[in-house]
Amino acid sequence: MQGGAFRGKAAFKGETGAGQRHGGLPADVIKIIAIVSMLIDHTGAIFQGYINPDLYTLMRAVGRLAFPLFAFFIVEGFTHTRSVRNYLLRLAVFAGLSEIPFDYAFFSWSGRLFYWGHQNVFVTLTLGLAAIWLLDIVRTRIVSMNFLPHLAQLLLTVLVIFASATVADLLGGDYGHMGILLMLLFYMVRGNKLGQVLALTAWLLFYDYSIGRVTELYAIVDILPILFYNGKKGTLPVPKLLFYGFYPVHLLLLAWIRSYLG
Repeated sequence: MQGGAFRGKAAFKGETGAGQRHGGLPADVIKIIAIVSMLIDHTGAIFQGYINPDLYTLMRAVGRLAFPLFAFFIVEGFTHTRSVRNYLLRLAVFAGLSEIPFDYAFFSWSGRLFYWGHQNVFVTLTLGLAAIWLLDIVRTRIVSMNFLPHLAQLLLTVLVIFASATVADLLGGDYGHMGILLMLLFYMVRGNKLGQVLALTAWLLFYDYSIGRVTELYAIVDILPILFYNGKKGTLPVPKLLFYGFYPVHLLLLAWIRSYLG
């Protein structure tokens, strides 16, 4: 995923050296890791009845790596894009384009073209970006203008967090309010490697504690790509829209193969 606030793209491309590191992992490599883990996860989920249970469990565990990395790059995108509006619109468009493939892949048993009980991950990512944008306005523009007393600013911040999390749950977006919380945590500690690691670890532990079993903790491995992320876009010849279009296309293909198998 790629996008962000009005800060220009120079830092993301590595054209300014402040805060950048030579070596390490660029954004496009880490995004490929996220996409591959997502593909493995969805393959296991869609073909659960066709594969060994132990292999299924392994594939779903590998798949846990995907969402935290997508959430991480929502914040990175917000920080470096030239237009939050365009970024938000792009996510919203693919949320709409992905819904039928998502429902076909995971909820075909409902017999409906649209299954309203659960929405695809782009819905959550779109809401997360919107929440980050609003929170950024509260924390930077309103605070810097001394437009509101500190207590009012705090209440407005809580309102943004609560409202975005509630909407995510009402819409049934993948990961729901927990997904929104992770993106907001990454936003609050952006640029701080230690803070990012602690935020991710705390989120993983809290998520599994809240559901009473270990599922997301496998994504603790994501600490490594986050630590080694060098802040650069990378040089892989991968079109930007591939990172968006891969999601609905791979769901359609996997669901079609399952249907072909009977």
